[in-house]
Amino acid sequence: MALDPANGKIAWRSEKFDKRISNLVFGDGIVFAGSGDEFYGFDVQSGEMKINVDHAKGKVGKTMWAFDNGDNVALVCDNGMAAYSKKDGSKVYNTDKFRGVTSFHQVGKNFFLRKETNSSNTIAAVDLKTGEIIGTLKSKGKGGGGEFGEGLDITTDGEFVFAFRGKNVEKHRVGR
Repeated sequence: MALDPANGKIAWRSEKFDKRISNLVFGDGIVFAGSGDEFYGFDVQSGEMKINVDHAKGKVGKTMWAFDNGDNVALVCDNGMAAYSKKDGSKVYNTDKFRGVTSFHQVGKNFFLRKETNSSNTIAAVDLKTGEIIGTLKSKGKGGGGEFGEGLDITTDGEFVFAFRGKNVEKHRVGR
């Protein structure tokens, strides 16, 4: 729904969304959003739907968060990520499966998906240009700063991930 800032009345409304709607990404007069199994782009002024993509075919689950990724909008989903072109909604990529995503982190130039369960914490580094998962690290340990879950920590530049395993700490470089 868009409101007219001059009078606060509804300027336009879309009925396209299901019960799960991502945050909004704005660009070039279009507002983009994920809605469960769909990716949409609406004209900001008129509400006319410009992009409507069946996101379910990507098999990365329902959309939770959307964010601006240059010429694309990236979607963090239940089981990975997908990215779509802002220009025409064409699919740029889907990641490999990473089931059970609970959060994401962008640290320095690196992007991470995270899944945390009662007994373990797993983090996956994702190349935002290609959608390739370039590495995963799992820890059942305790420790770290807490920001990235139990047993894992990431340096402030995003280049290294530490895994706490009992009395041992492992240092892993992100990248290729």
